[in-house]
Amino acid sequence: DTKINIYVPMVLCLLDAVLFKSGQGITMFLVIIGAWVMFDKKNRSFFKICNPIVVTAVIVGLNYLILSGIYQNVSLIIRYITQVLGKSTNLTGRNVIFDAAIQLICKSPLWGYGYNNNIISTTIGGINTAFNSAHNSILDISVNTGIISCAFLSVASFLVGKKLFEKALHSKGNLILYFSICAYYIGGLVNLAIASKFFWILLAISIGWSYGKIGGNEDYKNY
Repeated sequence: DTKINIYVPMVLCLLDAVLFKSGQGITMFLVIIGAWVMFDKKNRSFFKICNPIVVTAVIVGLNYLILSGIYQNVSLIIRYITQVLGKSTNLTGRNVIFDAAIQLICKSPLWGYGYNNNIISTTIGGINTAFNSAHNSILDISVNTGIISCAFLSVASFLVGKKLFEKALHSKGNLILYFSICAYYIGGLVNLAIASKFFWILLAISIGWSYGKIGGNEDYKNY
């Protein structure tokens, strides 16, 4: 059955995130499911709010709030972190990592320090052995390959997302891929979701789906 093929993997993904106490996994799952439910109800107001420009502004804003530490003054975010995700307000020590990563980027902003470097663990690994990456996708990409490559990836993601969004009301495939990209960027606030091979695979599929012939323009009601 089609419903079994859809819902069973969803339930397994949620269980995996909950059992491993993955705050970012739960958040990414909620983003996709929330979007699915709203679109299933044909909520066109929600559709307009979720356009790529608004989503990009939200993601940029969230990155700023988290990396600057201002989020600790926003009660709604603090309640979500502590009461929903059950995490500490310092994001399990990530504040220290973010500060160190930003300082490293300032020293080599354009080209970074190259792949497979250990610059972060060398800098602050003595505090905690888990401090071996930027723990934020945008920061990690900037540390490794500089802000130029980070900007290139961000623009590419935006253009692909924009193309998917244009067909989202007519094809559930476009809808799922669009919000999957959004979920990766949300998850990337506190981990390396975007700086992973899985995101590159998702982006490659999305490019083929949105710019090629496999995306189609199937009417949404046919699903």
